[in-house]
Amino acid sequence: MSGGERLTMNSPSHHVLLVEDDQSHAELVGEAFRAYPNFRLTILHSLSSANSFLAQEKPDLLFCDLLLPDGRGSSLLPVDREAASFPAVLITSFGDERTAVEVMKGGAYDYLTKSDQLFLEMPRIAERILREWQEIVKRREAEQALRRSEEHLRMALEAADAGTWEWDFSAKRFTFSVGIERFLNLSSDGTNLTVSQYLELVVPEDRQAVQSVLDQALEESAPYRIEPYQIEHRTMGPEGKERWLLVRGRVSRDERGEPLRLAGTLADITSRKTWEAKLRSTEDHLAHVSRVSTMGEMISGIAHELNQPLYAIQNYGKASLNMLARDDASNFDQIREWLEEITETAAHAGQVLTRLRNFVRKVPSQREWVNVCEVVETATAMVQYDGRRRSVKIEDTVSTEIPKVSIDAVQIEQVLVNLLRNSFEAIEHHHSNGSALVTIGAETSGDKVEVTVADNGPGLPEENNERVFDAFATTKEEGMGLGLAIARTIVEAHHGKLWATPNAEGGASFHFTLPVGQER
Repeated sequence: MSGGERLTMNSPSHHVLLVEDDQSHAELVGEAFRAYPNFRLTILHSLSSANSFLAQEKPDLLFCDLLLPDGRGSSLLPVDREAASFPAVLITSFGDERTAVEVMKGGAYDYLTKSDQLFLEMPRIAERILREWQEIVKRREAEQALRRSEEHLRMALEAADAGTWEWDFSAKRFTFSVGIERFLNLSSDGTNLTVSQYLELVVPEDRQAVQSVLDQALEESAPYRIEPYQIEHRTMGPEGKERWLLVRGRVSRDERGEPLRLAGTLADITSRKTWEAKLRSTEDHLAHVSRVSTMGEMISGIAHELNQPLYAIQNYGKASLNMLARDDASNFDQIREWLEEITETAAHAGQVLTRLRNFVRKVPSQREWVNVCEVVETATAMVQYDGRRRSVKIEDTVSTEIPKVSIDAVQIEQVLVNLLRNSFEAIEHHHSNGSALVTIGAETSGDKVEVTVADNGPGLPEENNERVFDAFATTKEEGMGLGLAIARTIVEAHHGKLWATPNAEGGASFHFTLPVGQER
């Protein structure tokens, strides 16, 4: 054969390169491969020709003699076997263990000793090596994909200011990914923690909540049977600054259902919490402006509501003075009765003023456990005169058995006042026989209380009920269209929902929900 002869079979699927300076050995190998048409065999006889060939083309498999006229065949071995694009097998006429170890460490896939039997079996050896190599390539590609995935995850976690963690129940230790130590104000070598040590890093006010969620997740309490758990809590970061962390996790269990580990992610959400606080402040300010504006629109009703008790106090006072001027001891019982009326009426006027002052006060949102019926009663009293002036009857059907909700009472009163006045204005000119009616009801639905304000007015726009909640969308000549938009914002800030539905018998119903919790 010539120095670069190729034996080409029909439709070969694998290209084998043989670098062998012994002509008789090369011919034996060539004869063996003629019976395997799935191989294309290229035979070269020197190291230089092999280097030139490999610079242009990569075979699927390389067989190379260890000793060649112009150098050692081991110089053709890949520098990094793990990164090699094809397997390289060294063959030699003599073999010993030392040489085998040397070439294997040098990057050889295998080391074979020449014999007539070897030359005949080289096609089958090639098939075996290529099958094994395919598995190696698959494993290598999988490992590369895993490394890329891990790198993408690392970059994503860094971009999100987050990291991963795992709680191994058998070892009773937390293990954190690199980077999380800065969230928890730990030293770089302190990424392993016990559960109690982790809880010590949580601010005291949040520890019980964190422990409770962990316990529920381990016990598979609702909703953690299916969903991963998550909780937001605070910790003290570097320089004693408070940080907010969002922790998500899921429990892995063995075949008996026993928990093995809890793993998840941890993200620093301090910036988000800061912006949420600023947003709440802005929303509180806007809601306050809306309440003051509402008071401006209701000023005539306020004056009327205060005028009645003040007029009564004045009349009782004059009558008492006149009675005292007569110096008649028989009139003392009557005077005492009138003075009691003055006291009660003054107290009523004071309640009116307190209610109005609370409604328009500007303070940060404060949540407390409140009976829904009390909030409805206060809001109804605020608009009672407005309803009478428009000949609208208000019917309160809220039961005292409705569970308490954690709310800012003033803000929810504002929602009800907006909904009630909205119904008054819609219904005012729709009924002329005194049948205008607005009903307030509430019922418990699962873990929520649903409050409904229904009227028998003209109803909602036919094309899109949701349009009524758009900011600046109004049908009133002097309205700004902010009342319902602000009401929805307040309800959603309370983790509830506000929506409208048409009534079958005419009119509209506005519904909003408030979550029910366990009072602490």
